[in-house]
Amino acid sequence: MIKGLMFDLDGTLLDRTSSLQEFINTQYERHTDLLQKVTSQNYLEDFLEYDQNGYLHKKHVYRKLVEKYKLDHHWHEILLDDYYMQFHCHCVPMDGIDILISYLKRSSLMIGLMTNGETIFQTKTIEELSLEDVFHCALFLKKKESRNRLQNFSIEDCNSWIFNQLKRFLSVIIPTMMFKQQKNWGCTRSGSRTLITKSRRKRIL
Repeated sequence: MIKGLMFDLDGTLLDRTSSLQEFINTQYERHTDLLQKVTSQNYLEDFLEYDQNGYLHKKHVYRKLVEKYKLDHHWHEILLDDYYMQFHCHCVPMDGIDILISYLKRSSLMIGLMTNGETIFQTKTIEELSLEDVFHCALFLKKKESRNRLQNFSIEDCNSWIFNQLKRFLSVIIPTMMFKQQKNWGCTRSGSRTLITKSRRKRIL
C-alpha cells in the first residue's frame, strides 16, 4: 500500500523552462539600456546555454554573460540580485498540477518534496505556486554537495544515491509528523540536508 509520495520541484511541479524564459525576457526589458547591443533573442539563448538547465549557479551564468557582452564587472551582481528579486513573479506551474494537488489534499498520503535548490529560493517558489499547505515536509540538499556526489555518477548510481537519501529522509519525517506539532514551517539542518516540516497530523497506515 502506498503511504506517501515524494515530489521533485523543478520540472515536476514547476515548469522551469517556461518560468525561466519568461523571467529572462522581462529581465532584458528592464535592462535594455545596459543590453542595447544585444538582441532579446541572443540574451535568451546565451542565458539558457550558460544555465545548463540549472546545473550552473546563476552567479556564474551572469559572470559569463557580462564577460561575453564586455560589460562592467559589477553588473553581474546587479543582474543576479534582479534574478533573486524578480524570478518568483514568473513561476509557472506544470499543467494539471491543480487537479493533482486537489486530489492529494483529500487523501491520507504523506506528501514530501525533495530538491537540491537553495532553501530560501525554493521555499519562495513553493509559496508562489501556492503549495505551502500541501507538503508535510521538504528536503533541501545543498547544491554543491549533491553536485559533487553526482557529477561523475551514471544514471543508475544517481538513482541509487537519491533513493538512499529518500530512505534517510523518511526515517526522519515519519516520527516528526507523528509526534511533533507546530504551526509554522520549522527548519532542521543535518549535514548536507535541510529538513522543513509542517504540522499536519496524518494517520500513517
